[in-house]
Amino acid sequence: MRATLPYSQDDEEPFGLPPNLYIIGTMNTADRSTAVLDTALRRRFEFEELQPDHTLLHSLLPTVFTG
Repeated sequence: MRATLPYSQDDEEPFGLPPNLYIIGTMNTADRSTAVLDTALRRRFEFEELQPDHTLLHSLLPTVFTG
């Protein structure tokens, strides 16, 4: 999707983002002060829950995990 920004000149190319751009953010679910922001973000974006992959740590730090 491309959009013409409010202060763009007539001869400027419309603004757009590449399809391979991913915006990754984290949110603490226990923080109640962000409830309004959370609601607004959920209306506008698709969220995908990602669980941590602890096996990656084992390959990076094999001496720490000896089990």
